[in-house]
Amino acid sequence: MGACSPCNILFHVLSLLQVALAITICIIVGVKLQDVSYDSGNFNYSCLLGTDYGSSSLCTYTYAVAGISLAVSALVSLIQCCTCNMCGLGKAFDVILAAFGTAWWAIASGVIAHNVASGSIPATADSVQSWRESIPILCYVETGLFAGMFCSGLFRCCDCCGR
Repeated sequence: MGACSPCNILFHVLSLLQVALAITICIIVGVKLQDVSYDSGNFNYSCLLGTDYGSSSLCTYTYAVAGISLAVSALVSLIQCCTCNMCGLGKAFDVILAAFGTAWWAIASGVIAHNVASGSIPATADSVQSWRESIPILCYVETGLFAGMFCSGLFRCCDCCGR
């Protein structure tokens, strides 16, 4: 099949969306949920994502999950570019990456969602509740994007897309 088959287009669109979403997650955590202070500095919170607002471990975990996902995606793209699509095995490698990405984000989504659901936001920080609740949702969407990449990648491998 040609480079413009529906599965190829879908795979690449999903790839771009997963990169954009991982960056969005990092930006929301960094700007809205980490190192937040209220009432002219009377209330300071390290991370409003988890249950312990004095600890930034869940924010750090979220950065690590998104950062590793971005780094692996960039590395795979670079390797495929430098090796001429891994001598024809690039589609199979894309499927493997998508499978691992789906599992990676599914686990992270569960961890983050559990911690967000377990904690209650301090009264002084009510304004960030929607940002806080959006992170697990975005992580689950990221899982779905990788699952979509996996499915479209399988169809790309067996050349049954567009027939």
